Amino acid sequence: MHAYYGIENSANLWTDKFSPRVLADLVGNSSAIATLRTWLSNWPGNQATGKASKVSTRKAILISGAPGIGKTTSAILICRELGFQTMNVNASDSRGKTGAVSDGIAGTLASTVREFVTNRNIGIDGLRSTKTALIMDEVDGMAGGDRGGISELIEVIKHTRIPIICICNDRYSQKLKTLANYCVDLPFQRPNKLQLRKYLNQIVASQRLDVDSDAVDALIEANNNDLRSSINQLQLWGMSSKHHGRNEISKKDVATSVFQAIDVLFRPSPLKTLDERLNLVFQHSDMIPLFVQENYACMRPRDSTNELQRIVHVAAASSRVAEGDVFATTINKTQNWTMMPPANIVSCVLPTSAVRGSRETFGQAERHTHRFPSLLGKLSSKSKSQRLLSELYQHFRSSGRSCSTQLEFCLWYASLTKRLLTRPLFSQARGGKELDGIPDVLNLMQTYNFTRGDWANIQEITGLSGKGPTFENPNTQIPTNVKSTFTRSCKRELQFSD
Repeated sequence: MHAYYGIENSANLWTDKFSPRVLADLVGNSSAIATLRTWLSNWPGNQATGKASKVSTRKAILISGAPGIGKTTSAILICRELGFQTMNVNASDSRGKTGAVSDGIAGTLASTVREFVTNRNIGIDGLRSTKTALIMDEVDGMAGGDRGGISELIEVIKHTRIPIICICNDRYSQKLKTLANYCVDLPFQRPNKLQLRKYLNQIVASQRLDVDSDAVDALIEANNNDLRSSINQLQLWGMSSKHHGRNEISKKDVATSVFQAIDVLFRPSPLKTLDERLNLVFQHSDMIPLFVQENYACMRPRDSTNELQRIVHVAAASSRVAEGDVFATTINKTQNWTMMPPANIVSCVLPTSAVRGSRETFGQAERHTHRFPSLLGKLSSKSKSQRLLSELYQHFRSSGRSCSTQLEFCLWYASLTKRLLTRPLFSQARGGKELDGIPDVLNLMQTYNFTRGDWANIQEITGLSGKGPTFENPNTQIPTNVKSTFTRSCKRELQFSD
């Protein structure tokens, strides 16, 4: 036998051995735990609808945070303390529409869940129980084709008679965007270094490990404040009788989402080193510069005490963002990727350092989260407009009545063509006889091989965003009966159809 077998229950995982048994054993997130406890204890007085006007009266709660920080354990312990029976369902355990709550609330298990959430008198064991709760774990773990699962879960929340606790790792998952509107949003954070040091030192003392105190601090840093990973590392050390110091600890590779990275970069404190911030940027070097451009103006810098200082900091960040864009353009043209480190410093690290602090919203309905880059949406709209323009131009040129290029058609012909295709259908232009304008429009469309779809598309690609008569969509000025008659006439008389 080796010496390390002398450690008690060495074959068992220490994460199970030292798992919390009561609420007092939990590490960190005391405020979030108190919020969860209050919500659950007050749940019987919640409103009968699933989407309530007040957050505190919603019938479900969404706990989010990194793995291994005690989200599920906290929910179970609070339910136990308040006398709730719990049914635990892991939403990512199975796939397919025929047997999983995550995939459409179907199948035998799903029938049990439906009965469970709609009949408050049925407990886990089938006996009468007045206090029951459903814990849906890893709701963000559903596959891309399981969106019906989220929709069904929302329907269950609307009609439930018991509290539902949803748990996820990725709060920013697009699949959870709608679900979050029906839940209390409760983010969990990783415990801080002081809390983890105290807890891990207790384990070291109880297991009589030969570990330096600074090695525990290094272990916490290497595991990015991950309690579960730190305990697993201690167990590995416990299997050896040798002394353990700081030097033998290797850094854990931690995958960080782009939203988490941008939160860290804009965070007022603690400030990471330059290398650590560069590593964050390099994980999403194509996206983080766009997030910085979108959000830096919304920040109130920690070092600014008045509006003038704030403008100075924001102006400095704006200059760095512009310089970073020059770097990016140069790199793409020359393919000189050795310029990436200085480019990331200029476009991401320096701007966020200038304005790091708290985020402020510009509008009342805006969320207190960093905005997704609007540029990506604009690029998508641009691609669609280019595709529609290309189709219009092909039909226009196929008529043989013009030798213009696509650019010339866009600049000089499109706006005039739109006017000629819509003006005859206006009531004011025809003195109330707008139906008489349909033959004129059809004749022009036949001349240039336009379809009914082209008629709508040309209005879209020539439209402008704004307020006032100049920006009005001509389509809205045409009476409904005229558009209906026009559509029927197009199907009946046009040579080219969609």
